[in-house]
Amino acid sequence: AFSIQNLLETKPKPVCVQQDSSAIEALSIMVDKDYSQLPVIGRDNKPVGIITYESILKAIRTFKASLEDLSTKRVMIRPVTSTPEEDLFDIFEKMKKLNAILVTTDKGSLTGILTSFDFTEYFRE
Repeated sequence: AFSIQNLLETKPKPVCVQQDSSAIEALSIMVDKDYSQLPVIGRDNKPVGIITYESILKAIRTFKASLEDLSTKRVMIRPVTSTPEEDLFDIFEKMKKLNAILVTTDKGSLTGILTSFDFTEYFRE
């Protein structure tokens, strides 16, 4: 069996933003690091959402607000989560909803993020 842990072994600790950060801060990190998504964590360092380019654009349109006026809490969407023990092949269905999965411990702490790019690279090797 192939577990998610196999993919996480070579990945660095995920870069995150707090839910009260500005949307500009989140977007800057995404652009600087060439990420298409970014986990959002609460005060307890547990994931509460994920930000994507699409979620930022949708929030600007929905709230009729400028990027400067938005916090990450207003632009984040519900994350898709999994545990390191889950089988790789069982999460493909989850990947249809969002191109990234937040991996959490059994206590809910964020331990990693996996994207469709990560899966492609893993299977290519």
